[in-house]
Amino acid sequence: MDPLASANALLAGRRNEEAAQAFARLAIQAPGHPLVLLGLATAQHRLGKKEAALANLAKVRPRAASDAVIAHNVAKFHLAELDKRDEGLAMLREAHAKWPDDVPLRDDFIGVLSGLDAAGETVDLGRAALAKGPDSVNLRLALAAGLLQRGDAPGSTEILRGALASWPTHVKVLESIARASVYDPRADGAAVRLAHEAHANAIRRHVPANAPLPAPSPGARVLGVLSPDFKRHSVSHFSLPLITELAGRGWRVHCYYTTESQDDVTARFKALPVRFLDCPWMPPVELASRIRADGVGVLLDLAGLSAGHRLPALLLRPAPVQVNYLGYAATSGAAEIGARLVDALTDPEGSDTHGSERLVRLPGCFIAYGPPPHAPEPGPASPGPFTFGSFNALLKLCDPTVDYWSEVLKAVPHARLLLKTGALSDPATRDYTRQRFEARGVDGARLDLRGWADDTRHHLSLYDEVDLALDPLTYHGTTTTCEALLMGVPTLTVPGGRHASRVGASLMHAAGMPEWIAESPGAGVRVAVRAAAGGRRDLAARAAVRHAFLASPLANPASVADPIDRALRDLGAQAGLAQG
Repeated sequence: MDPLASANALLAGRRNEEAAQAFARLAIQAPGHPLVLLGLATAQHRLGKKEAALANLAKVRPRAASDAVIAHNVAKFHLAELDKRDEGLAMLREAHAKWPDDVPLRDDFIGVLSGLDAAGETVDLGRAALAKGPDSVNLRLALAAGLLQRGDAPGSTEILRGALASWPTHVKVLESIARASVYDPRADGAAVRLAHEAHANAIRRHVPANAPLPAPSPGARVLGVLSPDFKRHSVSHFSLPLITELAGRGWRVHCYYTTESQDDVTARFKALPVRFLDCPWMPPVELASRIRADGVGVLLDLAGLSAGHRLPALLLRPAPVQVNYLGYAATSGAAEIGARLVDALTDPEGSDTHGSERLVRLPGCFIAYGPPPHAPEPGPASPGPFTFGSFNALLKLCDPTVDYWSEVLKAVPHARLLLKTGALSDPATRDYTRQRFEARGVDGARLDLRGWADDTRHHLSLYDEVDLALDPLTYHGTTTTCEALLMGVPTLTVPGGRHASRVGASLMHAAGMPEWIAESPGAGVRVAVRAAAGGRRDLAARAAVRHAFLASPLANPASVADPIDRALRDLGAQAGLAQG
């Protein structure tokens, strides 16, 4: 490997001190080399030497006007290191316009768009680029992400399966297919399992079979919790109170945090009586070694295939008991993860073949919600007609869901539908979403489409405009259902055939409101009609729903911590861990 490639490999591995030294040596050997200076600037910035980093960046920027590679890398520095999204995106856009045939630049530009709630432009540019050629795996990944972001899981999967012809073992392609399968209405439990097992098998080929891990000395009451979401994230509403409860039940808890983002919720995790390790860039063998050295007997993975997952480390079996739970609505596909915590409503008898893990069915609901601090009280209904609503991610808006919700709106012709999610910040995605309903005979003016609301109180207060929340069919809401209940709004849910499409039934049953569980979309339409005939939900009705929710097991973390405590102890005992 040439010296520049070696230095870049150190940078990619976040070995920033070594990378800075390597680039500094190269800068002496090749003074003024733009890629060397950019690499040095990146290492310096990560090490907190921001003034030196910006000085080196300034030396390179003039060259970006005439060199596509430099323009591309300067833009990436602004995006990834300086966190200047708008400026970096503008640079990429300008560079792509100047050098439209530069494939890495094209792919990176479309890839950045796919992560910025810009699904409309991502799909338009991605399709045009794919038609023009040349094909590339990164182009397909970006286009597939854009399609999925606006609710087209089948289209996303089609693009990804096209990539397998040329890149049959590409890990990111197989991971994206597995993730898309959870949202795809065509995929039954068996198909979801196969997609996830194919991804796990692809990763396993890159995991060293005889990694030099420390000798195991697991403690029966030592619990590891692995997650990318110890921050403001939907998962933390469930994981923070659970970890608090388990730490109070005699577990020595180690939290392994796999992303860089730090916020006030991260601080709350760090304030718990746990050991907390920030490990966002730790290589798999090193992370597995750390978990093994910490004596973890039971490792709870809260990621699945979510962004920031560490499945390669889990394949090394750092703990004798490894459990999939909470953060992902499907199997991991990995036999190395032996159990998955669910309940009898999310995963009834007969669904055991939907995953690679053994299902451990908890009594009652498998999760419990912890409301955010300072959540507002429900307010009176805003003026206007009866309003259905969903604040779920647009990824869940599959065609059968649009069919169902369109029938609801046609059966209640005076009502409107409020959809709120980050993807709807994009005007093109709003237009596309409106057109999907119009194609089914619904006046687009009846849809109120809103984007992201960063402030939690403002986000929750928007439920004052909603009288009845609607659950998507293929992939139910979880946090959104609990938030709606907290704000006095029930969710009408229709159970499907696999875990992701059955969570809503478990939640509404645990909340003591089974009347909002419909056996089919047709039955759901009838329930919606009856609800709308009763008129808008007044303040007293909202307060009653909130009170019932807060008094239910669904809002009582101790109700789920006790059975999880027992389940984890039992799994440890079955693995031969001595119980203290």
